[in-house]
Amino acid sequence: MRANILCAGFGTRLRPFTYLKPKPLLYIGGYPLVERTIRQLHADGVTDIALVVGYKHECFNYLVDKYGVQLIVSAQYATANNYSSLQLVAHRLGDSLVIDGDTYIRRPVVPLVRPGVSQFICQQTQQGNEWELITDADDRVVSVRKDSPSGYCMSGVSYWTEEAAALIREELDKSGPDDYWEDSVIRILDRVPVYATRVKMLLCEIDSLSDALSLGLLTPDELADQCSETQMAQKLKSLTNDTYHIQLDGKGLVLRIPGQGTDQIIDRSVEAAMLEMVKDLDITPECHFYAGGIKTTDFLEGYRILNHDTLDQFEVRGVVDIMRRLHDIRMPEGFREKYGPSAVLSVLSEVKLYERQSGVNLLADHERSLFYDFAREMDSDEKRFCHRDFVLENILRKGDDIKLIDFEYACFCSPYWDYASFITETRLSGPLLDSFIEASGADRTRLLKAMIIVDYIWGLWGFYRECIDYGRGRIAEMDRNLKLLQRGEKLA
Repeated sequence: MRANILCAGFGTRLRPFTYLKPKPLLYIGGYPLVERTIRQLHADGVTDIALVVGYKHECFNYLVDKYGVQLIVSAQYATANNYSSLQLVAHRLGDSLVIDGDTYIRRPVVPLVRPGVSQFICQQTQQGNEWELITDADDRVVSVRKDSPSGYCMSGVSYWTEEAAALIREELDKSGPDDYWEDSVIRILDRVPVYATRVKMLLCEIDSLSDALSLGLLTPDELADQCSETQMAQKLKSLTNDTYHIQLDGKGLVLRIPGQGTDQIIDRSVEAAMLEMVKDLDITPECHFYAGGIKTTDFLEGYRILNHDTLDQFEVRGVVDIMRRLHDIRMPEGFREKYGPSAVLSVLSEVKLYERQSGVNLLADHERSLFYDFAREMDSDEKRFCHRDFVLENILRKGDDIKLIDFEYACFCSPYWDYASFITETRLSGPLLDSFIEASGADRTRLLKAMIIVDYIWGLWGFYRECIDYGRGRIAEMDRNLKLLQRGEKLA
């Protein structure tokens, strides 16, 4: 038995890792994916192994000396689909395995191959967008359902007899640039028997970095190290996500890996759309988004995070200026319809969402009714572009330049959310608060109501994210401001 491993593709869905290395060289469990496969094949006596490589093919060279594999370089990896890769090893197809290089194989696959028959190794999936094998009572494949939501689907491993290989070669020669090699097999199903060999929990196709994370195959720290050309990432402070300082192409970047469960409260497509609107304002560094909500942001060399103890008039007015420039952005026509409710925030709905998500009951009925009225008042404002997370860690200064980062909560909502967000995070008082009020034009009573709502929501967020001390702190501030409002005192 021989093996042919297909490793030629760009692996665009695994960026930014694949800017450095091809997808099959992603380390999981101590070995790159393809090296793990080679070691398993050797253990089962399969040593005649060819790798079809293309993108950054020189990265695979070490495998020749280490394992005695053959490398076959595809010149078409950038212009043709994977049929062109199999075409390069078509002469090796008889009595051979075909394995996708981005497949994580949990345990040896050779013992599972049924002797003497062509077959796809398949397992049940619920991920959708897969090629499902439709079989008869004897497990012979009679057709293939593409884009299937579930069922027993192709898994990235197959075995081919010489009889099937001869027909596949003929069909490969007829393929067009957009064809998959599996299309060649579909066209011969009525001429040669091909079977489905069903397995359970054997294979994982790594379609994206978030796949590897969600399956527990990689930790965020391991992933960040592999995305940095130094192979060492520096972890940064973040409540919501796993965030790192990495190096790529000699340039400092901040790598954002979404925190577990954040997909329930953050729409990453809205984040990307909001950032696109401000890219020409020079108020935030350049960002790039990748599959699964992973993002890189240019690292701002020489900038410092604003400090509560040293906050000054220039910084307060600089923040208000950024707010004004954001709030001047009107919602594009059709934006709500394109991106849904998360793009245009109902403060009342946000309150109710976090009340449900947190599972805690912090208010008496009369207080909840009052809070809902505060939220409705904010919802009556014209919707403006809002950042919604003016924590000091998101505001950076270098000389006279102030930048704002982390737009993941950005959407269109009441400007009072941004006002309240900054005041609740900085706890401004005295002359600095007066300066903020004067520059922003905010009404003190409305600002106090909005602060109560923002503290309440972030407090619930803390309980939902199991940041209990943080949540309690925000609720304590909410109570303090509520008492201030009830006594009829002004924010000062």
